[in-house]
Amino acid sequence: MIAVVQKVIYAKYQSSRGKSGKINYGLLVYLGISHDDTKEIAEKIISKIVNCRLFDQADKNFEKSLLEIKGEIMIVSQFTLYADTNKGRRPSFSQALNADKAKLIFEQALLAAQKFPVKVVSGDFQQIMDIEYVNHGPVTIIFKLEQ
Repeated sequence: MIAVVQKVIYAKYQSSRGKSGKINYGLLVYLGISHDDTKEIAEKIISKIVNCRLFDQADKNFEKSLLEIKGEIMIVSQFTLYADTNKGRRPSFSQALNADKAKLIFEQALLAAQKFPVKVVSGDFQQIMDIEYVNHGPVTIIFKLEQ
């Protein structure tokens, strides 16, 4: 599982079918799910993300976690994180889990996030979305977990 995590002032999305969501100060998470990923990996990566010290305290950088600042989190499914661009001009997504199975693991990740006392917003799974955000720092961290 791969997660690209950005510290944001705000993030919002609008999907092709009219669904929308918004968070204020917190984390925007793009979550890629592969064939080897499980519910346990989803829970572990979410726990690592919400507990990772990515926020500043006074004059010290990277001192507080999302939990400690009472921030918000938006999680967006992003199969393109598993793009293979080694051959040809069109990326292959063969390492990404198919949508039906990926949706189940994505929902487990959302449930794992909802166990923490933070606002959780979900992107619109398998839909075209326009996402707007302000990356603060900029801070962008890549989390990668495997079995």
